[in-house]
Amino acid sequence: MQKCVQAVLEIVKRRMDKGISDHDKAVKHNYGFIGDRAVHLDIGRIEKVSKPREYNRINGRISTWLLENESSL
Repeated sequence: MQKCVQAVLEIVKRRMDKGISDHDKAVKHNYGFIGDRAVHLDIGRIEKVSKPREYNRINGRISTWLLENESSL
């Protein structure tokens, strides 16, 4: 599970390093896996703007989901 989380957060970091921000707050709908490769799927609003706290927001949402679902993992 930790490898999966890290793979998603690496995608977020790479996108942010390019100065691209995702306005959608629905993390669980925008990230997934094709095989063992993490992917970002979003047809919503993505724009060229830096939002430094976005990484922490996404990491927090993933952490919350993990805590809420730990018994089924």
